[in-house]
Amino acid sequence: MTSELVKPHHVQRKAVIYIRHSTAQQVMTNQESLRLQYALQQRAVDLGWDQINVEVVDIDLGQSAATVTRREGFKDVIARVTLGEVGIILLYEVTRLARNCTDWYPLLDLCGYRQCLIGDRDGVYVPGSANDRLLLGLKGTISEVELHTLRGRLTAGLLSKAERGELALLLPAGSERDDDGLVTKDSNVEVQQRITLVFDTFFQLGSVGKIIRSFRDHALTVPRRARFGDIAWRTPTNSMLLGILKNPAYAGAFVYGRTRSCQATYSRGKLMTARRPMSEWKIVVRDRHPAYLDWESFERVEKMLSDEYKAASRYVCNFLQRSQDGALCQHLPADLIDAQVVAAFFAAVGPAELEAWTHAREVRRQSEEALIRAEAQQIERLRYQAHLAERQYNRVDPDNRLIAGELERRWEMALRALRQSEEAIVRHRAAEGEMGTCRPRNKAHFSRLVRNSPSFGTRPK
Repeated sequence: MTSELVKPHHVQRKAVIYIRHSTAQQVMTNQESLRLQYALQQRAVDLGWDQINVEVVDIDLGQSAATVTRREGFKDVIARVTLGEVGIILLYEVTRLARNCTDWYPLLDLCGYRQCLIGDRDGVYVPGSANDRLLLGLKGTISEVELHTLRGRLTAGLLSKAERGELALLLPAGSERDDDGLVTKDSNVEVQQRITLVFDTFFQLGSVGKIIRSFRDHALTVPRRARFGDIAWRTPTNSMLLGILKNPAYAGAFVYGRTRSCQATYSRGKLMTARRPMSEWKIVVRDRHPAYLDWESFERVEKMLSDEYKAASRYVCNFLQRSQDGALCQHLPADLIDAQVVAAFFAAVGPAELEAWTHAREVRRQSEEALIRAEAQQIERLRYQAHLAERQYNRVDPDNRLIAGELERRWEMALRALRQSEEAIVRHRAAEGEMGTCRPRNKAHFSRLVRNSPSFGTRPK
């Protein structure tokens, strides 16, 4: 099928077949649509192009046409049209090129200036012609409106499911879905207890930085949801622990709309994701999932975090900033520290009670026991992984060096992780032993402080 709009100077240039689907799922399921798009190569031959001058651009499969971001194929087509290398752009429908008039109309201007034709299943168009430009402009506008309509329908359905708490969002480590779609706690007891330990340690110490130091002192890792949904154990960081402490899913709540998109001047106008305060969360459905703490405790956590990170005077360790890479070592809010110093001062000069000291020691003992249990669980898991890697290595044919070498490397990594964790525990036990020898002297000193308190009628010595 030929067209009188195709001229010799068009045929002397390339015919570009642009192929695209919006998502990877469409690429997998819409095979008939893909077949029709690839069949446009024969359409180009029928219009007069030699097969050698017909090129297919399909690297944008799985990319939306709502924007040019990440559409390298579209950018390549634009560049080649600009250089005058393209005689026609063929598509099954014009929505394959753009669903945004901001991208569509400049393309029409460029094709009109460079005398590049545009063709789809309905015909061939000359973008430099007023009538064809009007028709192409209407198609582009309808495509953009259609995109907004589809997006509106999808958003309405999504919000409806979210309001019922039935939207299947990605679950954090510590929660999982069964075969019926119901959310339960992770079947791994170690994962459950480690999440609980994070919250308990935060309530006890009141600082994310102190949790990090406590966990690293005991060489403890934290479970995180990996890329493909598996559980991965990672060394705790500030952002990692904040992700746990600020996640309402651990309080059994389904929450939708915790973030918003905004433009930041320092990112050259790019859209950035910012967290909303709790009062601005769009949808909150409580008691939807099994919880690690109640909602009131979660609100208390948020209040403590807000107080810890609010803008105020701070004590800053800036040695590294002045001497090395410009990074702050530590920075702590001054108000909390000052309040603790004042409280400690009045506790020292006022009536002190050994009962309170004993209670504090008991709380610390319980915390240490929880950390020791966590250490034992971690050693047990790492030892199992090392034994599993050993069994896999022993089962492989030694002559198959490709597989045997990889299994040997995995075995060595598992043994190294086990050894490092065991050595860290030994170092911590040694440090705890040295501290333990000082505790009787601490108790005697505390008793003398009580007796020398002004409430006993004597002056401190």
